[in-house]
Amino acid sequence: MEITSNLRITDIRNSEEKRIEIGNQVYLVSKHGISIRKEIIFEKRFDRVPMEKGLAQHFNYKGSFNIHGKLLEIEAENKTTFGPLGDRLLLNAYYDYRKIGNYSALISYMGGGSSGNWPFLRTKEWSIVFTLNSTRFYNKENLLRLEYFQTIIYDPSFINEKEKRKCIAGKTLSEDFLKNTYNIEDLEKYKIIEWLIPIREDNSDKFIGRISCCHYPGFEKYHKSYFGNVLKILEIKGERSFIGKSIDDSSLFAIQIEIDNDIKIFYPWNYYEIFYNV
Repeated sequence: MEITSNLRITDIRNSEEKRIEIGNQVYLVSKHGISIRKEIIFEKRFDRVPMEKGLAQHFNYKGSFNIHGKLLEIEAENKTTFGPLGDRLLLNAYYDYRKIGNYSALISYMGGGSSGNWPFLRTKEWSIVFTLNSTRFYNKENLLRLEYFQTIIYDPSFINEKEKRKCIAGKTLSEDFLKNTYNIEDLEKYKIIEWLIPIREDNSDKFIGRISCCHYPGFEKYHKSYFGNVLKILEIKGERSFIGKSIDDSSLFAIQIEIDNDIKIFYPWNYYEIFYNV
C-alpha cells in the first residue's frame, strides 16, 4: 500500500486536532490522543446556483439525530445575497436542547468576517466533527458532513482552539543557531512516543502497519519567511524549513505512519516562523 496515494491530512476548524484519512479509515488525532471514525452520521454535497431576485440559495438544511439517547439538532445554510453582495455561511447546533455552536460568516467584495463559535461536541468516550464547506470560502467542495468518532486514547490536555501562531524576527537569532540544523533521524535518541496504534487493512482485521505521534523535547521545526523586495526574495537560495534547537519551551511533534515497511513522517502542527524584511 503506497502511503502518499492513500493519505490525506486536513485541519479541523477551530481545533488543534487533525483529520487523517488512510484508505477508508479516518482518524482524529491530537498530540496526546487519537480517535477513529465509526460512522458518518450525515453527509450531503450541494451545488452552487445562480442568483435569482437577489438571492442564490445554495444550501439550506435542518435536521435532527439521536446521539446516545439525546437530540442533536443542526441548522446549516450557504447563500449569496445583496447588501453587500457576498456569500454567507451559517451553522447552528444544539445537543440535548443546549446550544453547542452558532457560527456565521460573510465574505464579500467589501471584505468579510465571522462571529460565534463552531459546533463542538466531545466526551471522553466519543466526539462528533462538524464540517460545512463552500467553494466560495476557499474550500474544494460544497459539503455538510457529521462524523462520529470513538476515542481510542483520550487526550486530557486537549483544548478546543487553534494553535497560536509562533514567530520571531530573524535578526534576533545568531548565525550559530541558524547553522545548527538536524535531520529527524538525528533525533531518534530524544524521541518520546506519545501514542501508537496499529493500522488494519480496510474491511479486515489484518494488521498492515501503525500510526504514532512522536515528541522531541528541546527541538522545533522552523520556516524562514521573507517580506519586502520581491526581486531580492527570489534571489535567496537554500532550504527555508529546518529542524533546530528550541528557543523557548515549545517542542517538535510529528506523526509517523508505517505501512508495509513504507515510513512517512509528517509535521502537521504549527512550526516556528522566522521572518525577515529584505
